[in-house]
This record gives sequence, C-alpha cells and structure tokens, in this order.
Amino acid sequence: MGKQLHKRLPKEYVFGIVERFCEGHIGEDAATEALGIKHTQLYRLRKAWLKGKGEIERFNLYKYPQENNRHHLSNEIEQFLHQEFTYINKESKYFRKKYNFELISERLDQQFRVKLHRNTVRRWAMKKGYYSGEHKQTRKTYIRFEMSGPGELYQHDSSNHVWLPLTGRHHDLIATKDDYSRMVVDGLLVEQETSWKHLLVARETIEKYGLPLVYYVDQHSFFRYCEHESVHYKFKKHKDDGITQFRRALEEVGIGLKYAPKGEGEAKGKIEKQFDYFQRRIPILCEKYKVTNLTEANRILREEVIPYYNERHVHEETHEIPLERWKIGLEEGKSKLRPVPSVVDLDIAFSLQYPRRVKRDGTIRFLNRSWKVGKYIGEMVTVCFVPNQKFMILKNGEKIWEYRV
Repeated sequence: MGKQLHKRLPKEYVFGIVERFCEGHIGEDAATEALGIKHTQLYRLRKAWLKGKGEIERFNLYKYPQENNRHHLSNEIEQFLHQEFTYINKESKYFRKKYNFELISERLDQQFRVKLHRNTVRRWAMKKGYYSGEHKQTRKTYIRFEMSGPGELYQHDSSNHVWLPLTGRHHDLIATKDDYSRMVVDGLLVEQETSWKHLLVARETIEKYGLPLVYYVDQHSFFRYCEHESVHYKFKKHKDDGITQFRRALEEVGIGLKYAPKGEGEAKGKIEKQFDYFQRRIPILCEKYKVTNLTEANRILREEVIPYYNERHVHEETHEIPLERWKIGLEEGKSKLRPVPSVVDLDIAFSLQYPRRVKRDGTIRFLNRSWKVGKYIGEMVTVCFVPNQKFMILKNGEKIWEYRV
C-alpha cells in the first residue's frame, strides 16, 4: 500500500480501530490487518490515542503535524536554508556536499522552533538546485533489547574520531546512555580516553541522577591503554588496569558491570547508534564554527547536541522523546535509580587505587617520591589517587593520611 494512512482511510475509521485495540477488544494482528499498517505504526497510533485521551478531536494521524506548513516557509527560514546549503556546497572543507538533512532540520527547530521533517528539507534543497539526490549511506546494524525502567542499565563506551576537523587529530568521546529511555546522561570529549576520564564521567553521572543497577561496556576496547599524565609526572599502568579501576569503583558504590559478548560489537547497539548520531553532527558544527579546542567542542556537545537529542529528538524505535520517556518512567514508578548512600565517599570510590607496602622507615613510594605513613610497617595500604588534586592513604578502608599534589 503506497499511500499514507490518512490518505487511504477516514480518520473516524482509523480512530475506531485504534480505540478497540487500546481497549483490548482486538489484538495486534487484527488491528494491523484492518489498517494495512505495521506493528510499529500501530503503536505510534496507540500513543496518539493515549495522548488525545481517547477523544477523536485530539487524535492526530500525522507523525509530523507541522509538515502541513512546508510550502509556506518564512523568509527567515528560507534565508537560513540558503545559507546552510551554500556553506555545505561551497565553503565546507571536510563535509562539502555531504548532506545531513536531519541536522539541518534540528538546527531549524533550535533557532526558529519550527519542526520540519528531514525529507521536507531534502525536497526543498532539490527544488532550489542545491541537491540532486544521492544514494543514502548504509546505516549501522544495532540490536533491540529493552529494559523495564530508567537506571536499570546504562550503556557506556568511547569513540575515537576526528571530532574537531580543523585540528586534523583524533579525540575520544566518552558517553553514557540510559537503555530504557535512550537519554544520554553524560558525554565528554577528551584528548585521550583513560581510566581516570571514564571515572570522571561515571561520577558526574551518578552525582546528577543517582546509582543505576548496571553499566554495560565493551570488554575488548573499553580501555585499550590507560595512562595519566600531568605537567609533573607520567603515570602508566598495565593494559587491564582501566577495567580493574572502573569495575572496582562501580562495585564500591553498589553498581554491577556487564560486558558485551566477545566478538559481538553489535551487542552494544544503542550506544553505537548514539556515536553515529554524534559523528553526523559534532564534526560538522565544529568545522562550521571553526572550533579548534576541546573546551568549545564540549560546549557544543553538552549545551547543543546532547540537550537537543534528549529534549526534542523523537527516537526512531520508541517514537518518544528520550527526556519525556525518562520522566514518564519516573512518574510511573519504573525507576531503578538509587540515592548515593551517605556513608560513601565518592572521592575515594572514584579515585585511582593502588596497593603499596609501608617501608621500614614508615614511608611509601608513590609518584616517584617517598610519603610518610608513620605506622603499619611492612603492611599493605591503599593509595587513592585523584589526579592533579590529592591522594589519600587507606588502611582497612579507613583514611589515615591525605596529601595534596
């Protein structure tokens, strides 16, 4: 059936079928057969019926209601589109004639609060001669598994990419995504991923939202090489140290850690798809605004790209805006998030921890120098290192010394 639903069937008929389905009088197969649609569209209509509170006047058949205004664009919007496509076709160095209609649609929404579907933008570009029609890029495959509420599982990973094209260098983007709502709960661009950078992002997320049940990570490349470096010293550990530090930190605050199956990168589908979303936006914006430093790139990531995705973007699987799905999950009591216990010291939990033996003179060796402990001669203590700030010395979980560095 080539025609759209609202062109094939009367609204009253569609409303009646959807109403009977929502009230449990007919099943999914009967409803989809009666309307000639797929299950995904049926559940979108169910959402529209629920949103309209079962009233036909408030029942919206259109997925993109503002599309009716696509032929009546204001002069401001027309001018904006001309500028965008002129830049893409003539000025962009790294993304010339690489069209991202969805990004342009999002920028229209950000600046004018007008939501045009990407196909409307594409048709406009074709009509004005900016775009002749090209084969779409093949999208990445990703799995679909569902959690029961916010905070049940966070997907966490990093992506090495040329995020700032004008630098000509690769940087790492660390991001965490709630599996249930698809909301990005944190993201940070860094020079190079390290165990410490991952701990920083995890702690920031936990302080903002609370403790999830589980983190889901890639066991192969999650920490390829771990190193901390400052103007004072260079501190390296063995290959598995990052995994050990991250797992230990999560366990200390009561969070589980689950690894993706070996050899199955697609098992991290939702976060991989998220990086694809970021790669189609951040480099383009960084080039356009001539961004060459991580501070400004992180402003684009954290103040523009992530907020838009969370607050305005309709997810293609859930057909919901991530932040709204998150909030509804909380309101319906589905949240698995827990408060951080008052007895937990996050400085200690999210530090880099290393064992040291107290020498005969009552000192330990750390950061290429000796530090006084004063007791526990010959016994093991734990150094809890917060780079560029301090480190604490623990014995049996009790803090016995603290030094600034």
